Formats: sequence, structure tokens, C-alpha cells
Amino acid sequence: MTTLVGLDLAGRRVVVAGAGEVGARRAWGLAAEGAHVVLVDPAPSDAARALAAAPPGGGVELVERAVAEADVDGAWLVVAATANVEVDAAVAGWSEARRTWCIHGAAGSARSVATSRHDDLVVGVVSDADPDPRRVAAVRDALSSHLSAGKVDLRRRREHRGRVVLVGGGPGDPKLVTLAGAQALAAADVVVADRLGTAGLLERLPPDVEVIDVGKTASRHPVPQTEINRLLVERARQGQLVVRLKGGDPFVYGRGGEELHACREAGVDVVVLPGVSSALAVPALAGIPLTQRGVSSSVHVSSGHAGAEPAAVAALAAGATLVLLMAVGTLAEICDAALDAGVGSSLPVAIIENGSTGQERVTHATLATAARTARDAGVRPPAVVVVGAVAAEGFIDGPACATEAGVPQVGPEPHHPALVVCAHGTRDPLGRATVREVVHEVALRLPGVAVYEAYVDVHGPDVAEVVAGLRRDPERGVCGVVVPLLLAAGYHVHVDIARAVADRPDVRTTGALGPDDLLVDLLVERLEAAGAVHGQPVVLAPAGSSDERAQADSADMAARLAQRWGGPVRLGYAAGPAPAVAEAIASARDASGGAPVAVASYLLAPGFFQQRLDDSGADVVTGPLAPDPRIIEIVLARYRAALEA
Repeated sequence: MTTLVGLDLAGRRVVVAGAGEVGARRAWGLAAEGAHVVLVDPAPSDAARALAAAPPGGGVELVERAVAEADVDGAWLVVAATANVEVDAAVAGWSEARRTWCIHGAAGSARSVATSRHDDLVVGVVSDADPDPRRVAAVRDALSSHLSAGKVDLRRRREHRGRVVLVGGGPGDPKLVTLAGAQALAAADVVVADRLGTAGLLERLPPDVEVIDVGKTASRHPVPQTEINRLLVERARQGQLVVRLKGGDPFVYGRGGEELHACREAGVDVVVLPGVSSALAVPALAGIPLTQRGVSSSVHVSSGHAGAEPAAVAALAAGATLVLLMAVGTLAEICDAALDAGVGSSLPVAIIENGSTGQERVTHATLATAARTARDAGVRPPAVVVVGAVAAEGFIDGPACATEAGVPQVGPEPHHPALVVCAHGTRDPLGRATVREVVHEVALRLPGVAVYEAYVDVHGPDVAEVVAGLRRDPERGVCGVVVPLLLAAGYHVHVDIARAVADRPDVRTTGALGPDDLLVDLLVERLEAAGAVHGQPVVLAPAGSSDERAQADSADMAARLAQRWGGPVRLGYAAGPAPAVAEAIASARDASGGAPVAVASYLLAPGFFQQRLDDSGADVVTGPLAPDPRIIEIVLARYRAALEA
């Protein structure tokens, strides 16, 4: 029976006998915790030599000779890792005689623990039978993921020293908070929140966590900044963990610097956890690259509260992309100042309202028309304004030419058959961003090929419109290839895409991405990373289609996965045909006598269907597959095969 005990080894002598791969890895972890490690081996590995030259925390002393009994003297802990059974047994015996803890497989007096740190909480997993490092690590990683996602109430139950944590909540979508931020919220006694961009995170808190709303708008400041500062200090002095939750990043127009100063001046412990700033994230999610070689190489971020700041206008005039926060009310003034400074009136402007949320809306205009267009469209805060060539409508959808460095640029249509990557639309901004990332990565891999983004549902441009716009060229024969960014070939492949190319014999189409053995590799990797164990029941979860051909493709993938996984794999659909994913999970549990069930997401991008899988009640749920490099490889392979056909 193994009892877990935490050892403080900082500054204490630890002997590691053996400087091969295992010994060097053990030494690294111990030194990182501050131990003084003596690494003994007559022929140390290169990794051990590098470790001794630059230890991560404590010291590492490398002794190049065979381990001797005297090495154990004065050690607080000994690790037997020579890979020589007799020598390791001798080291364990010397340690036992001195009543010194020794890690030596199943025979040692101590066991190696796989740990993960969550602020001041260390979670450890150890095998109570024969050592199985991969199994232990998989369990550790699953627990770590659960804790890091903020799904466990981490509040202290005993009195403790209070402190303040300034947390950036991201641009609005609660999935975009950092793991450190989610973990801090899970440990909070009180949350002092700006409502803008944080509502989804506040909904996750236990009902008894106190939430104090101190949010501001342009015309409403219910709680002055001095009062917020006082509140943070006062609650921390009462022994509470106070999370100051802000939208975006605390130090980007969030007055986080003032709050940090107030806490330090009062002697209160304070930590800053950066967040994803809306200035960068919102344009990215809307498909607007703030920099692109040959178009814009610098970005200027400015607050619109003060109107037209000279530095912002000067940056715009110099060719930088200008990002404006809190500028809806002063947009006319800013545009007029830029025009007066000689900036071209046709320079594109994009206004992104409620970025990263389901209510996101993008309004396009020019510098000359932006104020009027925003007024006519009823634009309301919160909104991020992007001014520059990259803000043009359809900028990222245009043909991409690769430069000598392999970076795509907007330019004339190249002389190779175009590639149309056709996806199913999603209302989730992260889902569309995933599709665009795939298109971008494909374009990087196809120098001289025009790569277009298209959809069969929800979003534009529609695949039929994109195909109709492809230039006919009798001399080339084939002018384009449509590759479905779909995992199974159902109605959208056989009807929607087929109809789009019906009158274009110069445009070829390919099958869906699956079935494919590269996808099997990816599914297995995702399951292993999520902590699933080979042989345990798995539910393969496609989005779902009423088309029998799509169902057959999914069944083929399930069979391939079962062969590689070494255990039962059932189909469970997120929507559409039976069985639903929850039913498939229940059937798998019944058939296996209650064993843990893993759901392998057979979806490309985040969105509504992935959320269904996350809420399905499975013991393990993997994430969407894109934009993994193997997805890119399959798209490229389909394109090249179509040209060779």
C-alpha cells in the first residue's frame, strides 16, 4: 500500500544513479523543484551533460564514474536509474541501510509521482502496483486538464492570507479565457468584475461566490476607480482571494496598472494574469489579419475616448493598420482628422461589434463613409474598429500568391488551377476562424495557386458563386478543383457541390476528407492526449447526416479506428440519425460493465455540435480535428490527385 507524502527537497541533496535518458529526466524534474542533484554515471548522456551545464532550478553536479555506496551518504532521496538490475538493487540496499528514501521501480521505498501544479496546489498520481509511467501520466494529464479548465471549486476552506489576482477575461467568448485565468476564478472568494466581456465567465461561478459589479461605460461610472482600488485592498486584507476580472487584457485600457500599484502600495499580494486582448483577437476571429507582408507591417492600437490622437493619425498616414477601441462615439472625428492629414478617403474600415460572440457583426466602409455607414447600420458598442488595407471586405478571401518566403499576399490570379476549399458554415466565430486557418495553411503550401474559401451553408461566399467566378481558360483545360472540407461525403458533396460544378467541366471535385488513415492517426493521438486508454470503449461522434453515403463513410472510420484502438468503437451522432451520442455512450457503458467511455470528436471545428459532445456525459471527450497538419495534408493530397486524374 502506497501513501502519498509531499517532500520539500529545495536545497537538499538528492542522488540520481544513472545519467541516461531516465536518469537525466528525473534529475531535471528534481532540480526544477530546487533540489541539489548529484548525477552519477561513468558514461553520462549528452542530455545529462547539458543539464549539468544549465540546470533549471537547483544545482546539478555531474560525477563521471560508477556509483559507490558512499554517494548515498547524506542524501535525502536516492533514485536508482542505471538500467543495470544488479547495480540498481545495490543502490536500493545502500539506501535502505541508511533509512533513506529510494525510487527503484516497484521494489523501492519511494515511488515517482507524476505531478501537475495549479498555483499553490500540486496534484500527484502514483501507481500502487508495478510502475506504468504512461498510464500515470495519462491520468495526471486528464486531472490537470479538468482543474485548469476551472471545473473544480478550488476555494480554500481554511483561513488564509488574502491576495488579489488581476485576470484578463478575453474578448467575450468564455472559451478564450486563459487556463490560468479560469483556474484563478475557480479559487476566488469574491470576483470584482467588469460586465463587458465577462458575463459568460461569471455564469460558471458557484452560486455562493460573491460578485461585485464595477463595470463602466462611456457615460456611466457607478464605481470610481479609487473605490475599486480600495475595495480590492480591503477584501484581500480580510483574507479573501479577490479576482479582479476584466474583459480583454488588464493592461490594455483596463486600468490594471493603477490597481496593481494600489495593491503593492498597500502591501497586498497581487498577481497579474494576462488575457487575450480584443484589439488583436476580435479582428483575427473576423478574418482580418492586422499585418500581412506587402500590405501592412505594423499595428497601432488606440483608444477612441480621446478622439483623434495625433499619434494614431500619424501611424495611419505612415501605412500602419490602426485598431481603435471604444471609438463608436468618436469615429466621425477620427476619420475627419485622418482625411485632413492626407490619408486616402478610400482606405478600408471594418467595424466589428460583439466580437467573438454569437452576436458578432462586421460592417465594412471606407474612411470617407465609415461614420455615416456606422450610423445607418445602427452600430453599437462594444466594437473594435480596424482601419487599413487589411480591413477591406473580402481581403482574406481573395486569391493568394506565395512570395519567395512562402507568405501569401493578395495579388493577380496565378497560372495554376485554383483550389476551392469548401466547408460547412458555422455560427461559432472560432469555427469559422478554424476554417480560415486551414485555408491559410493550405495556401502557404501551394505557391502560385489561388486558394479560395467557400461554404455550402450558413456563410458566404457560396461555393456556386466562387466556382462561377473562376476564370475559364481553354488552354489550361482544368482551371479549378473543389475540395470539400467535410469528413464524410453526403448531401453537400453529392448535391450542393456537384450542382455548383454541373456546367463547369473545367472544374473538378474530390471526395470528402474521410475515410483516411491519417484521420485515424489523428483520432488515436487525440484520445491518448485526453487520457483515454487503448482498449476502453470509444464512441466516434460525427456531426450527423441523413445521407446513407455519409453514414457509410463514418462507419468505415469507426471500423478503422477500432482496429487501431484495440477496443470497441461505436458511432454516436451529435445530431441527425440514431444513435445520438448520449445513447451510444450509455450502450457502450452497458456492454462493458460500466467501464469509462471516451468520445472521439469527428468534427473539424468548434461550435454547436462540439458543445453537444462536451455536454454528453462521457468520461473523456476530445476536441475538434482541425487545423492539425494532417488535415492540411489530406486537402493537398485531394487537390493533387484531382489534377493527376
